[in-house]
Amino acid sequence: MITNALYGLLLLVALAFQTSVLTSLTDPYRLFPLTLVIGIVIMYERSLILGGIWIIMAGGILDARGLGEGLLVSSVVATLVSAGLIYFVLSKRSFWSLFGVGGGVALAYVVTKLIWSAGLAAFTHERFDLSSSLRQGLMIGVMITLGVFALGVIRRRLLTWSQQRFMRKENLYAISLPK
Repeated sequence: MITNALYGLLLLVALAFQTSVLTSLTDPYRLFPLTLVIGIVIMYERSLILGGIWIIMAGGILDARGLGEGLLVSSVVATLVSAGLIYFVLSKRSFWSLFGVGGGVALAYVVTKLIWSAGLAAFTHERFDLSSSLRQGLMIGVMITLGVFALGVIRRRLLTWSQQRFMRKENLYAISLPK
């Protein structure tokens, strides 16, 4: 239960960072979907349900704040694709499967976002610029794939370091409980 509360706090911090710092940067960096990347890694490493809730809530909050079009729908599709890839297609033991999950989710997220934007433009009779949307989608896709891979590498390195540092025998004897 305390872990879920910590993940909730991390979601709020990541959303605050994404909406304040990342949106103020220039074009390639402001497109980085930080909460989606963290949610994919949580789905891959910890729990499908917790990561799925994380991604859908983040997409809903960002969509409600007006920071994108169709982010909730794209987040639901990304969650379903990620869960399908993690549960049915790729094994969790392979390090490169995290790269595959990132690429698959990036493709599904970008295609869903493009379809949503084109449909919205068709129904509102606004101009839809396909070339800029594809360029932006390609940048988002690359950032999702590389972000998931990099965050997975960082997480595994930190986990290995913490286990080597804090799980030594002399440290375990020093923390032993009184009888």
